[in-house]
Amino acid sequence: MIPPYPGPAPPDSDVDDDDDAEQEEKSEENPPSPETKRDIPGEKEPRKSQAGSKRRSSSQRVVEVEVQCRPTVHPESDVGPRPASSVLTFTVREACALLPEFIAWEDLSPDVQWTMRTGIGYDEAVELMLTDSVQHQLFHRDSLCNMLAAMMYHRKLDDTPWAKYVPTSYYLMADVLLESWLERGKEPAEWPDLRNLTDDLPDISDSSSSEEEDNLEDPDFDNPVP
Repeated sequence: MIPPYPGPAPPDSDVDDDDDAEQEEKSEENPPSPETKRDIPGEKEPRKSQAGSKRRSSSQRVVEVEVQCRPTVHPESDVGPRPASSVLTFTVREACALLPEFIAWEDLSPDVQWTMRTGIGYDEAVELMLTDSVQHQLFHRDSLCNMLAAMMYHRKLDDTPWAKYVPTSYYLMADVLLESWLERGKEPAEWPDLRNLTDDLPDISDSSSSEEEDNLEDPDFDNPVP
């Protein structure tokens, strides 16, 4: 007896299921490769973070400098700087008006400049800064740390009598400030010698008397009629 013709297999036959399962298994074993990013001609590279570039550029500028970290003699004191609420009496322009003739503001050491801004005249300000005693109470904290850092860099601490009485805590702040300046390639401004610049000025009275003598000896000079 001839068996009946089986006919086409139904679409959801076990054979197709086995084939589909085999293909899925193969696809899981060999997943598609991730999409590669192509280089676009002329496209710029992504920018690096500013902080990172700054750190690298600053490290390239670091220069070893011999500084004076502390005064040779440092008795300190328990006196602090000027309170932030205590406003300075004069602006720079107003303090400049107190200067003797022929003396420029830029020629003064910063401690004399800040002292004059408290309302003290030039001669007295220089005398105060030359006195071997506590004077940093005249300066605000930030100004004091700036001056300490500048004197440390230029090795002027021993030439500035009041510097020895500043507490160590403010020197520690100045240490950090100076290190920050050097990392950024910033060099503190020059610190002029502390002295009274009027000593370098010619004596006006002497020059006036010599001018009068020259006029008297001049035959063309007419004496004023009394």
